[in-house]
Amino acid sequence: MRKRKPYGKYNKETVKKIVELLESDNYTISEICKAVGIGEATYYEWIKKKPEFLEIIKKARNNFDLAIVKDAERSLVKMVNGYEVQEKRVTMITGRDKKPKIKEQINITKHIAPNVAATIFLLTNRASERWRNNNFSDNRNESEIDTSVFVLPNGKEIEL
Repeated sequence: MRKRKPYGKYNKETVKKIVELLESDNYTISEICKAVGIGEATYYEWIKKKPEFLEIIKKARNNFDLAIVKDAERSLVKMVNGYEVQEKRVTMITGRDKKPKIKEQINITKHIAPNVAATIFLLTNRASERWRNNNFSDNRNESEIDTSVFVLPNGKEIEL
């Protein structure tokens, strides 16, 4: 019978690196273990044998989840309001010295229009008491596609 290797050395620096990785991106356990130089078995051993490590991991994952939800909410608001992007167009020519030179440079501000689907999503989820989205289907024919109806505050229905 093979003797198990003792698990890696548990220390503050390694735990700090693990927390930073968990809070910064959606890394897999395998990727995290490789980045900090421990085996996956060690990681899971620490979770089993060190309750403080498990709590730290849970907190780091929760912090990542909160950050990603906040980013998604910011993106949704941009989609609802519309936003502007800066675009730079550069025309190049070959100079007398055979090196590329800028002939013309134009800075353009483009307005991205609000997204109707994002607006409907936001209203039906954040102001559901005033805005609702009803999905229904006609049961007379099973091959029919569900129809979505958006109900405005005045009671008027818009079929999508």
